[in-house]
Amino acid sequence: KTYFPDHALDWVRMIITLGDVNAPNCILKLFETQRKHFPDQHINWEECAVALGRSQFASIETFHLLLEVSVANRLDVENCQDQIANLIIEFPDDGDAREEQVRLLYSNLASCEQL
Repeated sequence: KTYFPDHALDWVRMIITLGDVNAPNCILKLFETQRKHFPDQHINWEECAVALGRSQFASIETFHLLLEVSVANRLDVENCQDQIANLIIEFPDDGDAREEQVRLLYSNLASCEQL
């Protein structure tokens, strides 16, 4: 950031790459780095989740972690936390069925944020 302050990092590509190699701790570190050092740069978590949902390499555990991090980053509404947490737990292991569930999760999340 010091040398290239206007450079936008490709957070989505980095997260997808880390998800494909099942590196959940690295995803957490990357998330913390973005929050601490690049708060003005946005991560499209839904795009990350859809891509990892389609991935044949990302484990369901890595996928769950990604969803939990993205939801925790946005959700402060206590009455919706259980509903969203249940949606995450219920995600299918089958990658083909995940995209629809991801879209439902983020739709519910957006609804909760409007409360």
